[in-house]
Amino acid sequence: MIKCTEGHKASRFALILLYAALLIHGSSYAQSEPPSCFYQIAEVFFEDGAVIESLSIYKVEQNIWTPILQSLKALSKQSPSRIIALAEIENPNPLTPVFIPDAAARLLQKALYEILFTVMQSFRNAYPNNAINQNTIDGMFRYLWTRQYNQIQACLTFSPGEQM
Repeated sequence: MIKCTEGHKASRFALILLYAALLIHGSSYAQSEPPSCFYQIAEVFFEDGAVIESLSIYKVEQNIWTPILQSLKALSKQSPSRIIALAEIENPNPLTPVFIPDAAARLLQKALYEILFTVMQSFRNAYPNNAINQNTIDGMFRYLWTRQYNQIQACLTFSPGEQM
């Protein structure tokens, strides 16, 4: 056992105070809620041009592009509530009381994928001879996510004092 002298106790106490001060100071910069752009990205993720490009790349018949776009737009309006519902079952919740960007990005990705999957699955069932399959859905989502990745990253790394 190491014997602590008064000097060691004082040094240890000073380190504890410094650590506590850093924690308090650092937590004042923690974001307490998602930036406003977070939910905006979710609502406009399925932008017409990008979705049309992905439908074309994956050879989905043109005659169902418009109904697919309409369905994606309609379900996208529910994306904030989907994200919140997914967050509420996480422990800790990555959206509140402190916003955790990496975990929030995974929830965003999951919610948006679920929307795309739901829409494409319904069209797959309605049009069984179409080129829609799991590879189509996964590929389309990867294309859309990659295309908007920089915007998503910029939003997630946005600090409250900055202007977007």
